Amino acid sequence: MDVRFSVSLPDYYCLIAHTQNSTTQAALITAKLIDYFGADGAYQNREVVCNSLDAARILKLANEHCPQAVAEIRKGIKLCRSGSN
Repeated sequence: MDVRFSVSLPDYYCLIAHTQNSTTQAALITAKLIDYFGADGAYQNREVVCNSLDAARILKLANEHCPQAVAEIRKGIKLCRSGSN
C-alpha cells in the first residue's frame, strides 16, 4: 500500500540532500509539486507517494535532518496503516 504525505519545499530539498538510498531518492524526486493559494499568499509543497519501507527511511532522515517534516510523514504512515489513505 502506498504512503502519501506532503512536505514543504525547504524540507523536500533537505531530504533530497541527505538521501543515499536510490529507491528512496527516486520516491522523493518523483514527488508532485502542489501549489496552494490561501489568505496568507501562495506557497508550494511536494506530495510524496512511496512504499512503507521508503516512508520509514524518509522518516528517519527527517528525524535526523528535517524535524519540521516529521509530523506530516508520520501522519501519512499512520493513515496508510489504518487503510484510510
